[in-house]
Amino acid sequence: MPIGSPTLWLVTIAGVLALFVLDFLITRRPHAVSMREAIGWSVFYVAIPVAFGAWLWRA
Repeated sequence: MPIGSPTLWLVTIAGVLALFVLDFLITRRPHAVSMREAIGWSVFYVAIPVAFGAWLWRA
């Protein structure tokens, strides 16, 4: 799949929307965020673009 193809754009947009929905569903109740939870979410949201970049590099 070439970079910039319509399919890649659709997959990327669908992935971002899925992450928004997942984040909303999991964190919809207000609560005090612990340091462990903040670090976990930060690692998760940094790992996603790193994995995507690695996938693009391999392609």
